[in-house]
Amino acid sequence: MRFIYTTFLLLLTTLLFAQTSQMKFEVNFNGMNIGSITATKTILGKKETIDVKTNTDASILVMSIHVESEINLHKEQAVLKNGIAYRHSNRGTENIIGYTQKLGNKYVSNINHKVDTIYKPAITFTVADLYFTEPIGLTEIYSNMYGSFVKISDLGNHKYKFTTPDGKVNAYTYINGQLSIIEVELSIGKVVSKRTS
Repeated sequence: MRFIYTTFLLLLTTLLFAQTSQMKFEVNFNGMNIGSITATKTILGKKETIDVKTNTDASILVMSIHVESEINLHKEQAVLKNGIAYRHSNRGTENIIGYTQKLGNKYVSNINHKVDTIYKPAITFTVADLYFTEPIGLTEIYSNMYGSFVKISDLGNHKYKFTTPDGKVNAYTYINGQLSIIEVELSIGKVVSKRTS
């Protein structure tokens, strides 16, 4: 009985003191709504979890394209401890299953069964962080989806650009320190995601 009571108190304390923020984006291509992005950040003490889910469906000419992805990462004292990323597409882009784990003063990433070591003692800013924090002064950020760092450029007026290893150009625009617009250049055109909440 004491175990059940202690477990209940621990769960209740966690629920009461965790701070959660969530934002949603409408994804548009050629002026049509094709899906959504939901980004959630939960902070409990010095631990932080970020989860970004994307789900899109579009018909282009005679093709139907479906892409879904998720990035889930865990930080402690602002340092990445581990992260999982996946992307599934029915055509046009590589499916990805990836994992990044901190091991001592380095990280190990496993992206589609290709294992790499990243010799950095701490990763503190990732692509998922872009949803909640403007990357002022940064020149590179870590991509859980690709298991590598990408260069990020400040374009001025609170707009930042980076290119993924597979060539997709991404631009993130902030208004009053809050992410407002995401633009992704694809071979078939531009996808624009606008914050709705």
